[in-house]
Amino acid sequence: MPLAILLTMTCVSLSAVFFRAPTLDVAGEVLAGMLTHPWEWDHQYDLHLTLVVALWSLQLYQAFVTGPRREVPLPALPRALFLAFLILLVLYGAVDTREQFICFQF
Repeated sequence: MPLAILLTMTCVSLSAVFFRAPTLDVAGEVLAGMLTHPWEWDHQYDLHLTLVVALWSLQLYQAFVTGPRREVPLPALPRALFLAFLILLVLYGAVDTREQFICFQF
């Protein structure tokens, strides 16, 4: 099952390049660059890596040491506020209006 999730995420991530690139040539250059450029670690990502490892460690600890736990859903108001925040974040924070998606150019 984890392999299927990894393969699905890889396919979705790679296909997203085609939707964000202004042309197919640029998409090809981006994909080629992802596979051919030498990989270098930038120290600005040290904090990100530390957080990911800490969260993964916590998940593994909870899964294997403490065992399954009962899910406690959020109350309706905090859940609605969180969903509204996510929608606003997508609408105002993640939309780049300078260039259209490649699928709108056909």
